Amino acid sequence: MSLNAVSVKSRRDGLVENVPLTGDEWNRPQRSLMLWKRDDIEWNTAHFEIEVVTPLKEIEKLAQDSRDLAVVVSAQCIATNLRQACTASPSPVDESLWNCSFDLDRRNMRGLVSLQAHVAGTVSGGTHRYLASADEWTLYFEQASAPSPKGALPIQWVDFDAADAPVFLKKYANEPMYADLEGTPLPKIYLNKGFEGLAALFVEKPRPTGARLALHEAERISLAKGVWLALFQVAFAAVNEPEENEEPDWPDGWQGEVLKKMLARVHPELEPAGRLDKAIQERRSDGARHFESLVLAAVGQDFIKEGKGLRTSLSALEQAAREGAL
Repeated sequence: MSLNAVSVKSRRDGLVENVPLTGDEWNRPQRSLMLWKRDDIEWNTAHFEIEVVTPLKEIEKLAQDSRDLAVVVSAQCIATNLRQACTASPSPVDESLWNCSFDLDRRNMRGLVSLQAHVAGTVSGGTHRYLASADEWTLYFEQASAPSPKGALPIQWVDFDAADAPVFLKKYANEPMYADLEGTPLPKIYLNKGFEGLAALFVEKPRPTGARLALHEAERISLAKGVWLALFQVAFAAVNEPEENEEPDWPDGWQGEVLKKMLARVHPELEPAGRLDKAIQERRSDGARHFESLVLAAVGQDFIKEGKGLRTSLSALEQAAREGAL
């Protein structure tokens, strides 16, 4: 699915003007769009021109009649429970191309919004059966919900037990989260919107208080700690053992970035070039257990602020007890 053109409808002196988004609002490698970056002008509505390319050969193997194909593009906002859909029209010159356009009002959005195309057709006599989905785009209408410039991981809300959920998620239908560490170009975090109460816990507006705040912090810390430790283990496993008297090389991509951030906390007394060599030496020796302890401490103290979160939880529980909420 391609976003051929996106614009925001600006109001100036009572007139509506379409202002195209052509700059740093786009992050195409991560398929995300930061609409809030056009807050330099007054606007409420974003207009999308969308093109979907269907893999006809693959779909023909599933569908009985390609004439029954339907392509629907949907926008979903978990926080406000909004779902808006548009049926695409086939191209008159290329049957693999479908196009549609629609508007989204930012006043109906909170947090991130997923934009995805789905293909349906006739299978085994049943009409309107799900066949395929395109990779989604993530829209950010608010700056607070957008990934940080330091490189937060992409997050997607999916009902793990839904018919169109990725196959690898279905076996975890009773779990709140799955971390796909093989995602490209970055690992991807899947949160289970079929897990009752999870979406409300993390996207509540305004911020939860009392016992719900305590639960929010506890679950946030638990999920974040697991993800950080898994990221580090995968990144460290990507380090190749150097030849004797040679310096080790940092892994490419996100693995190298994770290692540099972590080892800067574990061994701040060393120069960057010496931190990786020290970690490899510790991995080979009896110092491995101490090294893992330092990594765990760094995750809790520097990356997820575990102590601060626990103090927030305890304070929230005390407040709830005083108010008779427990």
